Amino acid sequence: MRNLFVYNGYLAFILTYYKSLNITNASRYPVRFLLPEVGQLLTRFLTLIQPF
Repeated sequence: MRNLFVYNGYLAFILTYYKSLNITNASRYPVRFLLPEVGQLLTRFLTLIQPF
């Protein structure tokens, strides 16, 4: 999974699309942080289940 990072113990992902891109024509990359519980669950899923 691309655009998935760990920052200060929180799992974050960077979006490559946002609504006002066509209006502003500026490249921005909004960052979204997951709740700690959701981040742990996603990390476990990606490391334990997804490789199979």
